[in-house]
Amino acid sequence: MKQMYGAGASPRSLSRCRGAGGLLGGILLWVCASCGPGGDAAAPGTPGPDPETRPSRFQLSPAALDNLRLQTVEAGPQVLTGQRTYPGVIRYKESARAHLVAQVEGVVRDIRVSLGDSVTAASTICLLDSRELGQARSAFLEALSRKNFKEAMFQAESDLWKKKVTSRDDYMRAEQDLSVARLSLATATQALRSLGLDKEDVDDLRSLALSAEVGEGAGTENGASPSSNASLSELRCVAPMEGRIVEVLVSRGEAVSPGDGIVEVADLSSVWVDTKIPAHDLAVLGVGDSVTVRWASGGEVETSQLIYISPEVDSSDQTALARIELANPSGVWRPGLFITVDAEVQRQTVELAVPTEALVSDPDAPGEFLVFVQLKQGEYESAPVKVLRTDGGFAAIEGNLRAGDRVVVGETLFLKAVWLGEGGLEE
Repeated sequence: MKQMYGAGASPRSLSRCRGAGGLLGGILLWVCASCGPGGDAAAPGTPGPDPETRPSRFQLSPAALDNLRLQTVEAGPQVLTGQRTYPGVIRYKESARAHLVAQVEGVVRDIRVSLGDSVTAASTICLLDSRELGQARSAFLEALSRKNFKEAMFQAESDLWKKKVTSRDDYMRAEQDLSVARLSLATATQALRSLGLDKEDVDDLRSLALSAEVGEGAGTENGASPSSNASLSELRCVAPMEGRIVEVLVSRGEAVSPGDGIVEVADLSSVWVDTKIPAHDLAVLGVGDSVTVRWASGGEVETSQLIYISPEVDSSDQTALARIELANPSGVWRPGLFITVDAEVQRQTVELAVPTEALVSDPDAPGEFLVFVQLKQGEYESAPVKVLRTDGGFAAIEGNLRAGDRVVVGETLFLKAVWLGEGGLEE
């Protein structure tokens, strides 16, 4: 004869349990079933069956089933994705960030940009007034004038030498003087380039010298006005790259020295995401793997790929630096922003898997798990399993279980209590 859970309860008690409804009814049935022939409840704390004699199968009464409304699913094949989530932070790209520094000693006469302005590589950032630059420009103009004069002298001596009017010594002396003048001009040009002037600036200075000579030859009142000392000492500082001004380091009237920062420019059209991957995940993640970057409070989500994983593991926390590049045309991904990175590790199809909510810790084997298999309506069996892998939603298992077996995914803790207590009855 099959002994049913709750068989010791009277019809009257059963009807009261049904009236109470919910889990309370099932608990009352359990208490009634544990009463002796005289109706007295078992003493509190009475231990359940010994693990060696505890039956693996047990039954629930129809009333308990109505109250619990157990749910079951089939165990079977499943694709595990293995998603991992790591914290991260938005960073500037190293190649998309540049500092404009002073290359000469001087005073900031004017600032043409403000914080947050967009600039191009040719945009004027500020104007410096530099005595050192003025002296270098004057030396260049002097060397240029001397070279021009020596060229004219050499040309005259060359004509005279061809006509056998001058001596060979005078001709060679004129040739040597021209070589020295050209070398002096080259040295003066290099001095200007070292102070931050480019080829276009040097060519403008040559044009300035030519216009001054033309002005003087034409008898203008003051010559060419651009040759004033003020313009010779002025240095136009331009942006080192296209981007936005993210920091202004000087103010008007401030004295600067070579190496002092003036502004910082960054290209925010794309940014980096830096995160740290635990060492135990390095075996399943690699460069090129797809990731999802999320900014929860801003509601932003972007899909990208891992572009770099450090070959070195930090010994202090056993993690490796990983980097992702994000397109940022709207500028919503701001450097310094904390985000999360979801990475999908290798997909794997397993032959036998159950929902993780079906797993119950095994009281007889710490660290191990079991599931409750529904044999038929109202009859269940505990089945120890070994968890091979989980992705948070499903767990790959092996054990005395077959594909198609139905496992309980709800009220498993109550079933465990019944199995461990007086309610667990062998068929």
